Amino acid sequence: MRIDWKYFNNNEEVVKGIDLVRQINELGYDAYIVGGCVRDIVRWYTNKSGDPNIHDVDICTNMPMDKLYKAFKCESNNGEEHGTILVFNKGEAFEVTQFRADGDYSDGRHPDSVKWADTFEEDSKRRDFTINAMAIDADGNLIDYHGGAEDLANGILRTVGDPDERFGEDASRIIRAMRFAARFNMKLDQGVYNSICKLHGTLNKVAMERISAELKKTAEYGVKAFAQVMDIMVKTGAYHSFDPQKLLDWNSALIMAQNRVVSQKYIELNKDVMTSMICLLYNCKNLQHACQYFRLENDLMKTAYYVFTNLPIYKTFGTDIVATVKMINNPNYCRLEEVAHALSYKEPNAKISQDMEYVSDIAIPLSKDLSKAVSEKGYSGPAFGKKLKELTEWFYNQILDTGEAPSYEEILNNL
Repeated sequence: MRIDWKYFNNNEEVVKGIDLVRQINELGYDAYIVGGCVRDIVRWYTNKSGDPNIHDVDICTNMPMDKLYKAFKCESNNGEEHGTILVFNKGEAFEVTQFRADGDYSDGRHPDSVKWADTFEEDSKRRDFTINAMAIDADGNLIDYHGGAEDLANGILRTVGDPDERFGEDASRIIRAMRFAARFNMKLDQGVYNSICKLHGTLNKVAMERISAELKKTAEYGVKAFAQVMDIMVKTGAYHSFDPQKLLDWNSALIMAQNRVVSQKYIELNKDVMTSMICLLYNCKNLQHACQYFRLENDLMKTAYYVFTNLPIYKTFGTDIVATVKMINNPNYCRLEEVAHALSYKEPNAKISQDMEYVSDIAIPLSKDLSKAVSEKGYSGPAFGKKLKELTEWFYNQILDTGEAPSYEEILNNL
């Protein structure tokens, strides 16, 4: 395959990257665009539909770092140990890495040593998946030693070489395999699938922050991708390796994820990370513990708590008028509805829902008047809360009955 760069003339990062590759070539060295951007270029180029949206252009070369520093404006990105520095071209920073070959991975995560390689062919053998092991030269020629383009076309995710070796080198590649398969709607090669079943125990070597980040990235691709990852995790049993305490109910999470693929309440929540993670947390043993264990943010935990505590109220919508109005007035109410929809809860009666929203619109801005009235009457402590709830219920019902909010004098007289 040969890429015609004219299709990318509007992408400054690609144009400047190709220009930098040419400049390195003119100095007598090999250089290529590599990594995920090549995969994305090849995917787009096969049908040329929509915006190519190519970014994160990386470059690989046999030009030594010291010579790069002499020839270009460069900065350290703390990657010199692995042959990577930032090289600037026309105001754009590019990660430029020397061809390399990795040594053994004794910790199952990082190479013990790195040696510089002479060719991209040798460099490509250290990469994880065939779709990430391609390169493009300055003239647009695709360099593909491992059949990555064919795998993209066939929708099959394969490792470069033996999957047992690739996953044995770096356990995080297991969860990356799931994410890439889901992101690009690919099937796992049978050898890759078998290797995950065999080696997923090594995921205990991966930091929970990394696993959490991979799950969130998948959620950003949409509910279909998230459901596919859940399916792989459950079928391979991989989740056992990073959730040995079974803090989460993975089967329930899978069912909810699959339900959202078939029927979403809010399409705008398709790529909402928080909603997908809340579905993942449904039925967990201890919400706070689970959020801490999986390194999830406080905002997510608070929203999940709101959703789970209000699901029974949603199920009996309108029965407790105070709780219902408080529930629907929360900015995360749409997420609650999405989760309830995924659980196949019956939706509230349209008339009752409209009535509750009407009460909310009128009553919430006046809520301080109710607290003030209860305080004026001398209530405090537990009695204050009890009387406020009684007054609020009366107040809301008055709005339902009359269509208007009672006056402050009427509020005081009711106490």
